[in-house]
Amino acid sequence: MRVTGLAWELADVAKPCLDRKQRNQVYIDIGVGDVYSAVKFLLQTVVQSQVSVGSETLGKLNLWVASYRDHPDEARLRDLIGRVTVDHIDESPRPPDTPPALSTVMNYRQPNRRIPPMRKTSAAPRPDSRGAHGHLTVQR
Repeated sequence: MRVTGLAWELADVAKPCLDRKQRNQVYIDIGVGDVYSAVKFLLQTVVQSQVSVGSETLGKLNLWVASYRDHPDEARLRDLIGRVTVDHIDESPRPPDTPPALSTVMNYRQPNRRIPPMRKTSAAPRPDSRGAHGHLTVQR
């Protein structure tokens, strides 16, 4: 799992709840690699604003917090994740509709008209086109 992807997902979800300064700070934190600070702040914002996240995002959050085992903030992060409102829209990916079977029919047939054979040109030698000093001259 890419942690920056999770941070960007949360930033999109929390965007309506953030003012310009907060958004800029979150984007800067993610951009410079301080994903922990960004996700922690976004989690607090999502919980306080009661914005719902998708169940897939919640699963990613649980995987993310598992990487902070024995961290001083682990309990606080787990508590925040436990208070996140889950959007109950079915997010399970649907199999794509089966496209109609494609069939290609190619009919190869001879043309109706006869193409005359190419005429042979006479292969008579051309006169030497060298000038008086032995240079080639262009005939126009």
